Amino acid sequence: MARDIQTFLQGLTTTVILTVGGCAIGFGCGTALALLWLLLRKKGILLVSDILRGTPILLQAMLAKMLLGNYIPALLLAIIVFGINSMAYSSQIILSAVNGVSLGQKNVAMDLGASEYEAYTQIVLPQAVKNAIPALLNEFNSLLKESAIVGIIDIQDLLSVAETLGKRRGQQLSILIIVGAVYFAISYSAKIVIEKMAKSKTNLT
Repeated sequence: MARDIQTFLQGLTTTVILTVGGCAIGFGCGTALALLWLLLRKKGILLVSDILRGTPILLQAMLAKMLLGNYIPALLLAIIVFGINSMAYSSQIILSAVNGVSLGQKNVAMDLGASEYEAYTQIVLPQAVKNAIPALLNEFNSLLKESAIVGIIDIQDLLSVAETLGKRRGQQLSILIIVGAVYFAISYSAKIVIEKMAKSKTNLT
């Protein structure tokens, strides 16, 4: 029993690390990619985003394993795959949110001597990120659910561990129900944390 609990917690830890790590990379790189496009306005900048959004993450994971599996540890490789995939969606989320911010503020800042980079990073993007929180939370939830495909990279995540334990103990239904509750708990906890962060930033401003 103790061994099964330990195995379950290891799978849970892997899922959390993968999801949080992937989202962090995705948000950081996605914001940078969006900023690069806003400054340069070159169509080719978003080509990688279009390719990633147009192909299944399972295919991306399989290709990553074939090309890099012998050089990068499995969990790190999975985090990179999820991060790059999330970058594609996060960049579009940020760009859509930028459209909801009055660019007159950017123009005023530039008239007062700010560079275009400073106007975007200090005025436009902070507001856009705040507006994008619901969509970014959806992206977190998507990655959380997609984490179940990492078995293709030989990683034991929460779902694969639960499947193994269910077969071993002959309690597949009950264990899968517990796993479903755990996924929901992670998703709901992330929602609460993100909403509190958004409210705290609003209060500071």
